[in-house]
Amino acid sequence: MKHILYCGANMCQRTQYLVEKYNDKNGLYIHYFEPNINCNDSLVKDYLIKNAVNYSFNYKAVWIYDGKIDFQLQKCRIKNGEVGQGSALTVINNTNFRLKNGKIESVECIDLSKFISELQTDYLILKLDVEGAEFEILSKLIKDNTIKKVKDLYLEIHRRYLKKSITKKQRCDLVEKIKLLNINLIEDVG
Repeated sequence: MKHILYCGANMCQRTQYLVEKYNDKNGLYIHYFEPNINCNDSLVKDYLIKNAVNYSFNYKAVWIYDGKIDFQLQKCRIKNGEVGQGSALTVINNTNFRLKNGKIESVECIDLSKFISELQTDYLILKLDVEGAEFEILSKLIKDNTIKKVKDLYLEIHRRYLKKSITKKQRCDLVEKIKLLNINLIEDVG
């Protein structure tokens, strides 16, 4: 069975694409991670049930350790005109990062590397859309060697959050390390 780790699920916008691409006779299990409990997951749950996809919703942030972390919610507009909640960790690269007009809450977080190391699967897809935290998370996955379990990596790099703390060279070096591991990298630079 293939497993998708959908990190930064927000409104689960890419679910249909991922199900159509990866659901086969061996089955599919999607693990959603989104600490914002206000996200509208009811529509996606109906879709997953209709398409016989196993899933779990984990209202936790993915990070580099298990525990709690400050998390910030921010209203944002999505394509169909509905108002959703954007979000981000408030501590990125040991700097205090703040979104405009966001509410800060302490949320549960999981060590994504540890989660991956304990997951039994032959095919792992990682969708990482974590508003600037991707550099630390991916660095830990590489350090722990758990990145090697990932076959396909959907990565959204958020330059606007990385400008002050991560250099362009560091970002490029990280992407090159991933490519050298023969991981299918689908990059969406935000």
